[in-house]
Amino acid sequence: MTTDPPISPANNDMFWVFYGVCLPLNVLGLAVNAVFATAFRRYGGRLLSAKIDRVASLLIYICLGWATVCITKYMTKLVEHPVVMYQIEALLGSVTMVSVFSVNWMLALERFHALKGSNAEQSKKFYGYIYTVAATLVAINIVVFGTSPSNDALRPAYPAQAYVWFISMFLGFVVIVASVTYLYATTYKHCSVRLRSASTLAQEAELLRIERRVMFNCIIMGCTLSFAYLPGALDTGVRIFGGKGSVVVEGLGYILVSMDLVVTPLLLAYFMPHVRSAVLGVLYGEKRLRNEFGWTLRSSSSEMSLESGQEAETRPRKFHVLRVIE
Repeated sequence: MTTDPPISPANNDMFWVFYGVCLPLNVLGLAVNAVFATAFRRYGGRLLSAKIDRVASLLIYICLGWATVCITKYMTKLVEHPVVMYQIEALLGSVTMVSVFSVNWMLALERFHALKGSNAEQSKKFYGYIYTVAATLVAINIVVFGTSPSNDALRPAYPAQAYVWFISMFLGFVVIVASVTYLYATTYKHCSVRLRSASTLAQEAELLRIERRVMFNCIIMGCTLSFAYLPGALDTGVRIFGGKGSVVVEGLGYILVSMDLVVTPLLLAYFMPHVRSAVLGVLYGEKRLRNEFGWTLRSSSSEMSLESGQEAETRPRKFHVLRVIE
């Protein structure tokens, strides 16, 4: 059986990036996503009543699986292993990446439809586009990695398959990022129109504050994918098409992708207060939260929150439309 030798600082420029930065980030990502997954399981009855919450939980489980794949890949690199291991890990990594992108697309779509008030048929049509793009990319990856080994558990070793893999993945990346950006820009536009039509002169200051927050949230959600994956994608493309590439950009690409496993659940907690509440319930326990902080885990329709009784009474009333943005 053909085997690959273990990597070391002597034969791989990325060794210290892999094991000094990426592996610890992957382990941290595994732990963080495991806590979130536990929250979704424990409070599923209250936490998963809305479709957007179910999509968010799917993203967490995918990140949990990807963290596991990444950790396995880095541990495999340290020992002599069959060549087919890199092939399998490359396929799993690419399919998981497609899944992460697709579910982020679904999240953007759910926020857009929740604000716009679209019916189920309209939503189903847009989901059909997402499933088609995702299924096409997964099928291409299966064919590519089924006919080519991988030297690095990332991309195909044979040039023809590498070209097909990169072009298809990069085009998918562009389509998904463009769609997500458009959806969040349109979400902000609709939100701004609805807020202004519902506001009075006395609410102008509060309205401006809310609009700025909505714009900030939409920018963060729209730019995360590009920021995390573009450097690595560009460096990989340069290398596949015969360029030298950059060790710095390559290392940055690996680090940003590893960071995304930690950042994604934290962003969900930031934008979805009921998810944050459930995670705190898992970490501290409802009894401790109630006794030490005076907080109660509450659910209201599709929304859960941790707040004290006094906060519930004194907290300013928010515009209802913000619930799909926060």
